[in-house]
Amino acid sequence: MIHASRLRWLILTLITVFLDRLSKAVVEAKTVEGWRHELIHNFIYLVHSKNPGIAFSIFADSNSDWVRYALMAGSLVVIAILAWYLVAAKGVSSRSAAGLALLLGGATGNLTDRIIHGAVTDYFEVLFGSY
Repeated sequence: MIHASRLRWLILTLITVFLDRLSKAVVEAKTVEGWRHELIHNFIYLVHSKNPGIAFSIFADSNSDWVRYALMAGSLVVIAILAWYLVAAKGVSSRSAAGLALLLGGATGNLTDRIIHGAVTDYFEVLFGSY
């Protein structure tokens, strides 16, 4: 049974999913793919890009449906583990639980992007040297 005090983490997760979807909808509505605006010179940019891969655009060049479905399945596994841990783990600090809820919301928003668009909409770019 879910402990009543953990309901706040579900609410934080849902708010995070909503804000994730809202921010991506604004970027998609107000800019074109490929748009880029520098916030901090040679460091932080607002962008509008689609990433069919994972972090750092790994697998981004793959046009395989198999890769797309594998990434969605992987996302579901991560979401299930985060949700289970958030609900079932004992002795999790409030800070850790808040972090897990934010990760869960972001992972759910990204999975939603993959299902709807086949890729995740990115809108922040942070440069670290040549990476």
